[in-house]
Formats: sequence, structure tokens, C-alpha cells
Amino acid sequence: TSSRRAAARAATLEAQGDVAQAENIYNDVLKENECDVRARKGLIACAQSKGATEEARNALIAYVETFGADADAWYELGHIYAESGAYDECLFCYEEVLLAMPHNADAHRRMAEVLYTMGGETRVREAKNHFAAALDFTTGKDARALYGVVLCAKALRRMKASKKDTK
Repeated sequence: TSSRRAAARAATLEAQGDVAQAENIYNDVLKENECDVRARKGLIACAQSKGATEEARNALIAYVETFGADADAWYELGHIYAESGAYDECLFCYEEVLLAMPHNADAHRRMAEVLYTMGGETRVREAKNHFAAALDFTTGKDARALYGVVLCAKALRRMKASKKDTK
């Protein structure tokens, strides 16, 4: 059978909840061709379906080492890092997404959220710029980005006021 047909069968099994059988099919496909994108992504999806975050993260890392131009994979890896609190790694992943898709409003907003969460004047300024970019790329329709700009402006104003108080 073709790898495409096998991947379709595995995806069906995964959707039906038979993740173990789907993984077996994907692994069989990878034995024949270790660079089969569908099978590698399928194994990542299986790991996520099982809730095996570390396994999914490791599979994504291996995947982006081979297929570094896949912005969706970088985006997903960034999401996994953000959930685990590994913000520096998350920023790197979102930077890779923005290199591939500089007009992606969602990637700008997510990067801004991580920078704002990390804190510090420099990061908050950068977060404000990314929130503003997300707002610009959605022609003002992204409420989260708008709220982010407001939060960053308030935080920067507080930081500036606290610097004056210490002088």
C-alpha cells in the first residue's frame, strides 16, 4: 500500500481512539521512508492525543531539525514550551514562525503574550510592539492584541513612575 493510504488509515484509527494501532502504522511507514512527513506528523499527533507532552515535544524537536522550514511545527512546539513555562525556548520557536510568516497576527500576539509574561521593561516594550503588529495585521479587530497594548502601556508607565520614585 502507499504511504498516503497508510497515513489516511492511521489518521482514521487515531480519530476512532485506537492510537496504539495508528502509531504502529506510522512506524511501519517510517521504516520504509524515515523522511515521510505525514507519518512523522502523525506520530506527533498520536503523542499529543495520548497526552504525552514530553514525547510530543521530543518528536517535534526531531521533526524541526529535519524540516526546519515548517512554520506550523515551530508554532506547535512553541505552544508546548509555553504551556510548560519554558519561555526562552518558546520565544525562539515563535521567532522561527515569524521568520517564515512575518504577517501572522496570531504569532505576533502569542510572542507578545510570552514577552509580557516574562516581564522586564525591555520585554514589555517588545511585547507592546508585537501586540501592535497583531492589531495592525488584523486591521484593529483583535481584541486580545488591543488589550495587550493597553496592558503594556500601563506596565511601562508604572515602571517609569517607579524609576522616578527611586531617584
